[in-house]
Amino acid sequence: MMMIFGLPQKTIEEDIPYDDCGGTDGAQVASIQLTGCETDEICHITMEDILTLKVTWKTYQARITALMSKLEIAFFPGFKRQVPIVPLDACSYLNCPLYSNDDVHYVANFTVPNSREILAGEGRIWWTSYQKSIDDPLLCVNFPIIIMEKN
Repeated sequence: MMMIFGLPQKTIEEDIPYDDCGGTDGAQVASIQLTGCETDEICHITMEDILTLKVTWKTYQARITALMSKLEIAFFPGFKRQVPIVPLDACSYLNCPLYSNDDVHYVANFTVPNSREILAGEGRIWWTSYQKSIDDPLLCVNFPIIIMEKN
């Protein structure tokens, strides 16, 4: 019998419970995943870490030709910090246009801001996806997090 030691275990990402914060009837979120949130009830994220957000959803609109996103971290009641995400335009890797009944697998990376930009403690991540205007979102979700300082 041969045994192999030292191989990394693959972490299975869990779906994050989220709150719907608006959007059109043209899309419905199926699941949300975030690196670092594989086992905790509330996601613990660390300042300056690079994270990957994955949102799976179904579109019910006839045609989507542009798909922009905005990500914010709320870190104190009434305070949100917009965080740059890559790519900003998801159509740069999705096969746009998207059509009705398409399953969409959105993926974006972002860096958690440092202690000069946000405060450690309880917070929320807010993700909004839109076509032309942030004032007319296609999808909007948010979920709780714990922000930790980098050691």
